[in-house]
Amino acid sequence: MKGLQQRRQVLRSILTELQELDAQEAEVLTGEDREDPPGLS
Repeated sequence: MKGLQQRRQVLRSILTELQELDAQEAEVLTGEDREDPPGLS
């Protein structure tokens, strides 16, 4: 069961990192057009 806990911790830290990146990106995009740039869906 220890491996599962470790995997959960890793996934959680990755998720947290992604959420922080999303927040930074949202701040950068604020004030610009809200539409996604071409190529991103």
